[in-house]
Amino acid sequence: MSSLQTRVGNWSLKWKTVPRGHEGTAWVEAVRLDTVKMDKKQEAALETQTLEVTWRRDAHGIRIILPGAVLGFDLQGQKDDEGRTLFNITQRGSHLQWCRVPFAYGDRAAQSNQRAGVRKVIRARAQMPGKILRVLVVAGQSVEKGQPIVLMEAMKMENEIRALQAGKVSQVKVIEGQAVETGADLVLFET
Repeated sequence: MSSLQTRVGNWSLKWKTVPRGHEGTAWVEAVRLDTVKMDKKQEAALETQTLEVTWRRDAHGIRIILPGAVLGFDLQGQKDDEGRTLFNITQRGSHLQWCRVPFAYGDRAAQSNQRAGVRKVIRARAQMPGKILRVLVVAGQSVEKGQPIVLMEAMKMENEIRALQAGKVSQVKVIEGQAVETGADLVLFET
């Protein structure tokens, strides 16, 4: 059976039973790590605890019931360029926040991705707000590294957006005349 594992702050969390459903109980091994100078190792385990954890999902996240504490966390997931979901986690009633926390099922996810031949998705994004003047590629087209893919007007200048690496255009996300904000996806590539 695979286990869910992640790291939050200086705690490494390994769920002995994977949480499933909207509520339930599971066991988690929590190992507190500290960065210390050691021969060929930068981290040493300071403390290990095995805890019974009860969780209950709600509209914005999850409530976790630990021995002696009830904690609430708001979760906001977002896919990264490899298709993994990364979570921004905010502890309710606190200033504590963790950004881009990945949750993975041990090595199972990596192995299944390799078997399925998952391709890496590259996103060409707008570096500043502007207006799309011309789209120079279409879905399915192969492009070379450095090839112009979009012509964009920003700050009264024409800017060529170029492919960061060779690949195949999987999706064009903009049309000519469209206004875009900083960070907007322009073109998606598969490598």
